Amino acid sequence: MKRRFAVVGVVLVVVGLALVGVVLAGGNEKSPDHTQSLDAGSAEEVRTSDFILSVEVPEEIKAGEIFTLKATLKYIGEGEMRLHSQVPVIRFFMFDGDGEYVANDLFYHPRLYRSIAEIIPLEPGQEMKVDDTWRIDYPGEYELIATTSRIATGPIEITVTDG
Repeated sequence: MKRRFAVVGVVLVVVGLALVGVVLAGGNEKSPDHTQSLDAGSAEEVRTSDFILSVEVPEEIKAGEIFTLKATLKYIGEGEMRLHSQVPVIRFFMFDGDGEYVANDLFYHPRLYRSIAEIIPLEPGQEMKVDDTWRIDYPGEYELIATTSRIATGPIEITVTDG
């Protein structure tokens, strides 16, 4: 009986912390107001009322070669806010043509992100940048999704050619 109460208590604490994070962050804005493809290599920009998420992908990616994905999250809201976010602030997820998750071949295992969250104070105009080094060993068509606790891109199409 005590174990059941302990489990229920832990669940209530976790749910409570999640709700506090959403309140501190000012709600959840996963639906973009505007998505725009940019010309710089392969890039995409997603805009909400408070944020702009920009993602850059190299113009050409060859199988087996190391490449860097770059993303910037810019706060464009008014006044100071507190962003409840996991580390890193921007995360990259890659999927193959069948929709299956693709591990970063540079590390030979699925990317393990920390699940610990932090609260980041933001001022208008403040930017957070993330560069993530990748390698995909097999040519083919892939989809990249960049995501934060507040906003996510749609699938960005990537072609990996023979090295």
